[in-house]
Amino acid sequence: EAATEPTLKAAFEEHLEETQEHVTRIESALELMGEEPKKLKVDGIRGIIKDAEWVIKHVVGEGALDANLIASARYAEHYEIAGYTTAREWANI
Repeated sequence: EAATEPTLKAAFEEHLEETQEHVTRIESALELMGEEPKKLKVDGIRGIIKDAEWVIKHVVGEGALDANLIASARYAEHYEIAGYTTAREWANI
């Protein structure tokens, strides 16, 4: 919501939809294994979110804000990739 450039805003919205699909896939995989999905409070991702919230409140200028939001998103994406690919690898064992 804080992105100022329309293409960037649309990219964030599209990525949110992709992430929601990943959640659905993981929930389906857990269901197939007879497990119930649990929501965990994870300090790592909470820290990334807190940093992004700081950026939104403190970075001045649309270009600078968007650039910092992209950087924040990259941190979150790398965290997501690490967890999702690890889950995929475990599923292949």
